[in-house]
Amino acid sequence: MQGLKKHWKWVVAIIAMQFITMGTVGVAPALAQIGAAFPDKSAEEIQLLMSIPSLGTVIASLVAVPVAARLGRRKSVILGLVIFCVTGLMPCFVENWTLIILSRFGIGVGCGFVNPLNTAAIFSLFNEGEEVDTLLGWQQIGNDIGYIIMALACGYLTLLGWRYGYITVAAVSALVVALLIWYFKRKKWF
Repeated sequence: MQGLKKHWKWVVAIIAMQFITMGTVGVAPALAQIGAAFPDKSAEEIQLLMSIPSLGTVIASLVAVPVAARLGRRKSVILGLVIFCVTGLMPCFVENWTLIILSRFGIGVGCGFVNPLNTAAIFSLFNEGEEVDTLLGWQQIGNDIGYIIMALACGYLTLLGWRYGYITVAAVSALVVALLIWYFKRKKWF
């Protein structure tokens, strides 16, 4: 466990990357208000906002490793984080349903770049079995905490309007992303 203590900043960065990817589902409390804002859309189309990011994640996960081989891991993760934040903010400013769906797909693409490389970081930085197992568990905890915080914040701010839910997720994510990018620029793994 000395590696976890020695590289505690990497541990925090790995958990934080997993934390923000929960922005894909953190807008769930806003679905009813989004449905009211788009009365011409069926319940199934509104639910698509929750499932379309998974498609983006799957597709991006397939190309993340080859892209990382060309760009480098750091640039690939930063690319994923930027895609995540930019597309996460889009619904705050657009009225077009197609653009909102595309933005949700884009947030999944951002996650698809971050998730495989985040897990690769665990195996690359920590070589003891117990440390890897512990960090994989903490990664899941970061995932769950991210969902709780994103959903609670979105739920409360959705009371002001459905766009505020997206602003919450994007603002929290942007803050974490900015800190991660700053940190990654100073470290060698990425």
